[in-house]
Amino acid sequence: MCALAAAITGCGSDDTAEPSSVLEGRVADGYLRAAKVCVDRNSNNACDESEPSAESQDGGQWSIQVDDGDKGQYPIVVEAIAGVTIDEDDGLPVRQDYILATPKEAQNFVSPLTTLVKYEVDSYGKSYQDAKESIRLKAGLGHAENVIEDFVAKKSTGDADAVKAHTLAQAVMKVNQDMAAYLKNDLNVVVTEAEKTAFKAGVYDYVYPMFDAELAANTQTRLQGVTQNLTQELAHDRFSEQVKNGQQRSQFPDYLAETQVIFELPSIVEPLTAQERITDLVITSAFKGIRPVISSRDGV
Repeated sequence: MCALAAAITGCGSDDTAEPSSVLEGRVADGYLRAAKVCVDRNSNNACDESEPSAESQDGGQWSIQVDDGDKGQYPIVVEAIAGVTIDEDDGLPVRQDYILATPKEAQNFVSPLTTLVKYEVDSYGKSYQDAKESIRLKAGLGHAENVIEDFVAKKSTGDADAVKAHTLAQAVMKVNQDMAAYLKNDLNVVVTEAEKTAFKAGVYDYVYPMFDAELAANTQTRLQGVTQNLTQELAHDRFSEQVKNGQQRSQFPDYLAETQVIFELPSIVEPLTAQERITDLVITSAFKGIRPVISSRDGV
């Protein structure tokens, strides 16, 4: 009887169980391998033990067994782990832990761009479509869908928007990691995951309108050469007693000024090439994002 009943009702089983399926996608700064990917059911921007998760594989690919109800309902969060997660752009482990995410409407690809879309939804109350369009405009991309597409794959086809998106993501993520490392190691200021997202948002907000991927195609040497110097200047402004007491002028102008500021970088000898100016813009813009966050901390 049970066999007959099972054919009809599932005898001895939990007929309330949620049907399961597979959610698949990729994660990229460059493609990230050995990162933790999860369905963020409680929307805390972290991967909790109780949440469905998987480890990303070659090409940033991931596959998670989920309930059917999870599809399109929750954000996807990726935890890149220092010394473990591999960035396939250079084949090296990432140097700092960081979080990437994507809104529930775009679960299948996670990148710095989708992270910024989610940030605008969460922080400014924008709709997904409005946030996507906002990032598109800042990036100067042709279509809103470019923001959530796999720019690494499209870059191989010579797509100009994909080249721009990938190069910008590389430069900005490097600056953010370098700043976080310096603040922690030299100043004992631990940057929280929430602040890292705010830093990225600040960098993107100022860099996007002036960024040109062709000019920024070889940023790494410039980034390595001046990032630490600028980070030290930022720390000087925030933590120097002379600056705090008004005994010495700050090295940086007021970031809240409404007019565009021309930054003077004493460590760089003129004339700068167009390539160098773009790279310096990426770096100095990072401080517009990071300074208000750490300056607002009590007792720091």
